[in-house]
Amino acid sequence: VTDGLPTDPPGGFENGLASLLEIAAGRSALRLAVAIGREYPHRVIDGTIPADVARSAIDSQTSRLSDLLDELAQLRSIDAPDAVRHEDVDLDALCRSLYREFNPLAHEAGLDFRYRGEPVTLQSDPRLVVTVLTNFLTNAFRYTSAGQRVTLTCTSEPDRVVLSVADSGPGIASQHQHRIFDRFYRTAEARDRVSGGSGLGLT
Repeated sequence: VTDGLPTDPPGGFENGLASLLEIAAGRSALRLAVAIGREYPHRVIDGTIPADVARSAIDSQTSRLSDLLDELAQLRSIDAPDAVRHEDVDLDALCRSLYREFNPLAHEAGLDFRYRGEPVTLQSDPRLVVTVLTNFLTNAFRYTSAGQRVTLTCTSEPDRVVLSVADSGPGIASQHQHRIFDRFYRTAEARDRVSGGSGLGLT
């Protein structure tokens, strides 16, 4: 019984099964966040959970819920090509804006965050560029240790524009690199909602 699910998912059965498990994990995370937000205040009132424990759990789950909703909004944009608008984008200004936005986070995390850029204009959708770079920077900050460097770069070459985020984190193991563009794919190490996203960063 397939229950409406594809019998031959793209990338083979194992890849399709992994994607379905990731979707299920996202639904479970949503249910958990809602349940904690609903139940913990009552448990504080009846004295079964200390207020500081409840506050910490609610803050954590609220943050996760916000992240999930942001990722769902990203997914909707990705799947709605008619909503993409192309315009002249000043990539240097866009990257400088992201640098200013992330710099306080870098300072708090003890990271050496740098930006190198040059004037570059490209026809693109600025919202999608910001989404991609934000995902890259978020991952770089998450996996880079204090005292290490994260560099955002915007440069032009004769036939292309190059936007890059470089860090000294652990990187992606070679056995996983061929799947980094698969939607919902995450390595085993990233499949917890504390340290990993939904796997939409390179979709």
